[in-house]
Amino acid sequence: MKRKDSSSDDGSLDLLLDTICNTFGGVLFISLLVVVLLNVTSDQAGDSPPEPEAQLELAQLQVELSQSSQQLQTLRSANQQREQTQAALVTQKQIELARSVQTTQKHVTEQVQIKARTLDEVSQSQIRINETAQQLEERQDQLEAMRRELAAARSQLTSEVNSRSRTVSLPRLQQTNKQYCSFFLKRGRLTSLLTRNSYGIESVNESEIEIVSEGSTEYYEPRIGKGIAVDLNGSNQSAIQSKVRMFDRSQFVIRLWIWPDSFDQFAAVQQALVAGQFQYKPEPLTSSQRVRAGTSSGPALGQ
Repeated sequence: MKRKDSSSDDGSLDLLLDTICNTFGGVLFISLLVVVLLNVTSDQAGDSPPEPEAQLELAQLQVELSQSSQQLQTLRSANQQREQTQAALVTQKQIELARSVQTTQKHVTEQVQIKARTLDEVSQSQIRINETAQQLEERQDQLEAMRRELAAARSQLTSEVNSRSRTVSLPRLQQTNKQYCSFFLKRGRLTSLLTRNSYGIESVNESEIEIVSEGSTEYYEPRIGKGIAVDLNGSNQSAIQSKVRMFDRSQFVIRLWIWPDSFDQFAAVQQALVAGQFQYKPEPLTSSQRVRAGTSSGPALGQ
């Protein structure tokens, strides 16, 4: 390593020494100037004594200064004693522990506040849930009441249907060599075309049927108010069966001519015929149709 020139080192030291001397001289000059000014000011102040009010105020200020000095000294002593006592009683580890406890307490307080808010929200949610549950229970009660009303309506409808419905056995189509025996069902009454006397001789039942002639054509017409009034509920089936039993069921087939005003009574007559094991052939008519007489095969449909 190359050594520096010694002459340059000496020059640097001279410059540093010169700077220090100049600084010291400047400070000394300023100090002398301040002393001279203070002496001049003191001489002027000594030549003019202060006024009594100023002296009194100065005395008060000196007293206050003395009291303040004493209080300051007392506070310093108390602070020194506090520090000594704290150092003797509490270690640095305990101080750190106390700070940690304070931090923990602050954290716990925050958590308690958060928990309180959460509990309030939960309480509000529970209130809403209770209201919803109450509404649901009310809806269920309404639904149950509607179900009961529906069941009652169904029961009433079933009863109404049963009361207005009648079970009718449908006839079966069969071939037979038996003779036809005609009966008329008109105006809700059942009348027979023929009757038998005690000797078994058949003749037109003129007490229930009249023969109406129109030109060269004769028609059978049930007399008004004659025959058996057929009950819709089938309460007089025994009378119907007694009326048809004058004809042997092994030899005759009941041919039943039915007008529209007696379609409702047909079910009761049918039940009586089925119960009596009679074969029958229903012949439904319109209101304007009539039964013509005088054919070799018995009554026929006429106009």
